[in-house]
Amino acid sequence: MAARKKTALKLGARLTSDAIVASHTAIAALLQTTPAATCDASGVEACDTSGIQLLCAAVRAASVAGGSFTLTAASEAVRSAAQRIGVSDAELGLPRDGTSS
Repeated sequence: MAARKKTALKLGARLTSDAIVASHTAIAALLQTTPAATCDASGVEACDTSGIQLLCAAVRAASVAGGSFTLTAASEAVRSAAQRIGVSDAELGLPRDGTSS
């Protein structure tokens, strides 16, 4: 059996402007302590532009700091919100092999 990638942070059900502060705080703390941060967004049921902006900012911030930020999974809500505003999987932090659900 293949080893599973450890997820450092699991996002909650809402990645929207009215609930973004908690996710921002958790991701910022993760990026300060983990050079190769991973995040699971499979449980996100609602996502809007601010949620996508947060994920893209995490990818950029980690890269600038010499690290990485990867989504181990993304829900349909996250993928749909990203697609609506033209954000690619790479910009979102999803692996390029398309294995995330």
